[in-house]
Amino acid sequence: MNLAELHRNIETHFDISELRTLCFKLGIDYDNLSGSNKLDKCRELITFLQRRGRLSELVEYCLLQRPNVAWRELTDLSQTSPGVGEITAMSILFLAADPTDLTRLRLGEELREIQEKLQLAKLRDRFELHQRMSIRPVDVSQAMLDVRPKIVHFSGTVQPLVSCAWKISWEKLIQYNPTH
Repeated sequence: MNLAELHRNIETHFDISELRTLCFKLGIDYDNLSGSNKLDKCRELITFLQRRGRLSELVEYCLLQRPNVAWRELTDLSQTSPGVGEITAMSILFLAADPTDLTRLRLGEELREIQEKLQLAKLRDRFELHQRMSIRPVDVSQAMLDVRPKIVHFSGTVQPLVSCAWKISWEKLIQYNPTH
């Protein structure tokens, strides 16, 4: 069975509400999938999961929900990772440090603007945005290991009194300049 058959099966055997639930169970925001109808949303969901090597999760969920539909033929297809010429998503890590005793920064708004720009982009499926808010210097290395980003966006500020601590922790990641 090919992706077109998977698309046809999902579109035929799941209504809009069930498709929304499917997306929720897989941790995907249904409203962020492009398209204005069920057919488009199904296609974008399959494409999204294929690029991330997660088709097996989709097939497993469909099999549990609709055991009488021929999903088994998709097992080999769902186990494949992107092949030659296929594009995988580029991970972007948004790190935000928001000191509590300073005037509140607009980090949430900055993140939302980045999300909106990515959503409007024609090649939006090629990017995957991860966020870590209210980070401490010790959180950075774990976030880098968890996400393995190609792009890191840091937003925040450092107080003069703690700038030395930040400098020591961050010196291998960013160039430190206390005047900025």
